[in-house]
Amino acid sequence: MKPKIRKWKRNALLCAGSALLLAALAFAAAHETRQLAAGEKATVTGAILSRDGDLIRILDKKSNELCCSQHQRRHQD
Repeated sequence: MKPKIRKWKRNALLCAGSALLLAALAFAAAHETRQLAAGEKATVTGAILSRDGDLIRILDKKSNELCCSQHQRRHQD
């Protein structure tokens, strides 16, 4: 009797894990990403999610879009 209970628990855990993974993937795909070109001017209000070198990822507060922008550094001559 015990092997059947263990097998049932394992199957339930696998199903729950798969459902959680699918929900996470669906949530990640729901955000549209707006790409801003280097030098393009735009006003964005929201939280900065990450910064990797010159690439900045911002979650826009108004439209709930993910915005990616290349930060353009000004060189001093």
